[in-house]
Amino acid sequence: MERMGFLEYTDEQFSAAIETITWEIEEQYRERDSMVAMGTASNPTMAIDRLYAAKMNGYRTILVHIDAPIYQAVLQNKMRMDSGKRGVKKSEEHKIARTSTGAARTVSLLRESALVDYFVYYNNHRNINE
Repeated sequence: MERMGFLEYTDEQFSAAIETITWEIEEQYRERDSMVAMGTASNPTMAIDRLYAAKMNGYRTILVHIDAPIYQAVLQNKMRMDSGKRGVKKSEEHKIARTSTGAARTVSLLRESALVDYFVYYNNHRNINE
């Protein structure tokens, strides 16, 4: 989204970014490049589809879960927004908690699945001042 110049998480901007990412991932499959398909994994269907496609295209898969407390994610979002980068508006900060909870559920579902060759967990708990 940043590369496309989007500064907010609107539905239209998110859809455009996903469309671009989908095309780039397909191109990397064709070229047999190593790649990182980043995302929050809050949508289990999207995460499963990506991992399945990677396995079917002969890739080894690594699921990396970077976990941060919700209050920290909210503060990091505020810091991004204050510095002019993309983020979630104050009025929509509830989406951060929803995304965090969804990601935890998806990771719990997938970490022991046949779709994941390696699982890495990183606890990103830091002390951030408001």
